[in-house]
Amino acid sequence: MKRVAVYCRVSTKEELQQHSLQAQQEYYEKNLALLSDYKLIGIYADTASGLRRKKRSQFEKLIRDCKRKKIDVIITKSISRFARNTLDFLIVIRKLKEIGVEVFFENEKILLSKERSEFKMTMFATVAQEESISKSRSIRWGLIHRFESGESKLANRICYGYTKDKDGNLIVDEEKAQNVKLIFELYLQGYSLSKISKELKERGILSPTGKETWANMAIDKLLSNEKYIGNVMLQKTYVADIFEQKQVTNKGEVTRFLYENNHVGIIEKELFDAVQEEKQRRSRLIKQNNELRI
Repeated sequence: MKRVAVYCRVSTKEELQQHSLQAQQEYYEKNLALLSDYKLIGIYADTASGLRRKKRSQFEKLIRDCKRKKIDVIITKSISRFARNTLDFLIVIRKLKEIGVEVFFENEKILLSKERSEFKMTMFATVAQEESISKSRSIRWGLIHRFESGESKLANRICYGYTKDKDGNLIVDEEKAQNVKLIFELYLQGYSLSKISKELKERGILSPTGKETWANMAIDKLLSNEKYIGNVMLQKTYVADIFEQKQVTNKGEVTRFLYENNHVGIIEKELFDAVQEEKQRRSRLIKQNNELRI
């Protein structure tokens, strides 16, 4: 009896709902029932997109289970759903061949064990990769266009101290705005990030995530957020490597977009600027102290 696993990858949760796991399970069970020596042991499904294998936890689990000899055959809809990165694709299929796991790609009608050459499969994987790269570039172009035109909805992304009106515009949350002002004032009074966190806890002021204790990093980011003076800076981070799809801090490598007076501020610009200067002063002191220790 050959143990069969199905792998599927969808780009959105909505797509996953449209093609429910139950429906897929019934489909494969019905078809495999016609083959007496095949048994469906489960479906591995990820909601993921892009060119990398990372964040596809079910895919990683599938490969681990193959290595543990729990699976004999993998069925997947297409090469593009299995992997969109040609290098990753080749690494995985070679490993599966090595451990004797069969793979059937339905759309391409390719059976891994029957393909003597990797060329045909590599061509399909390369086309899928190029389609994904093209799609990523198209999405990025759309983002930049909206940044430039001032139409990006990212400008009205909620942060602590704000909520939205019925039209989706940022408006001040008066109660939390007082907490924002307090944090800025405490910092200028000489409080460290950890001391501010302790003060907020003592006052019973919950963090943005509803926790009793504020993380130092959350306070630090709040103190640097230009939204509190009514401005918005877009593209603070960007994807440097299309294959890694990892967001990195934009230090001037790509254009940043500043929307001034996008909404009502909570902090006066003079106070905000004073805090930025104080942050830089403390950063210099820390750097000097570290150099002295060396």
